[in-house]
Amino acid sequence: MKQMLRWLGMAALAAMTASTAYAGPGKWGRNGGDGGGGGGLGFTRLAEMLNLTPQQRDAINKLRYDNQRAVIRLRAELQLARLDLRQLTEQHRPDLKQVEAMIDKVGRLEIQLKKSRILMMLKMKAVLTPEQAAKVAELRKQRRARWGNRGQMWRRRMMWRQRMMQQRMGGDPDGAPRGPVPPPPPSGPDKSDPDHK
Repeated sequence: MKQMLRWLGMAALAAMTASTAYAGPGKWGRNGGDGGGGGGLGFTRLAEMLNLTPQQRDAINKLRYDNQRAVIRLRAELQLARLDLRQLTEQHRPDLKQVEAMIDKVGRLEIQLKKSRILMMLKMKAVLTPEQAAKVAELRKQRRARWGNRGQMWRRRMMWRQRMMQQRMGGDPDGAPRGPVPPPPPSGPDKSDPDHK
């Protein structure tokens, strides 16, 4: 029981961290969200910087709203599918066909989420004028120069945390045998990065 409560707490923390911190600087936020909580510009500020017309704001707000509703459903479905998969794999002798079907379902849902994010960005981009799109590209370039590879380090650290949680809960997502938890990735700049100065 203690282990289950600890897992639920870690899963909730990971979900909150991933959903709020994903939006990097210069983005509208994950899946069309505001992006204000994760170091991003936030939609309101970006709309002012781009000098969006009221029609553009309305169109983008509608796109964001529709996308957020769809993403909420997809994420809930994905969480349930992962839970079902874990339950199947924890059985002494799981039905391999059921496990395979559930793996396929999880994969399909993950792909749908990725498609949703990319299509959302493209739909928003289509609302912008060429000048506004160029301004967004310039803002992204400035963000990269200012932030360097911090986003890459954050992703590595989050992946490491996720692996640790999964190993503690009794399995590795890659199916590798359990072993000692590897040390966390370094939190400083990546020296192997050719752009690192």
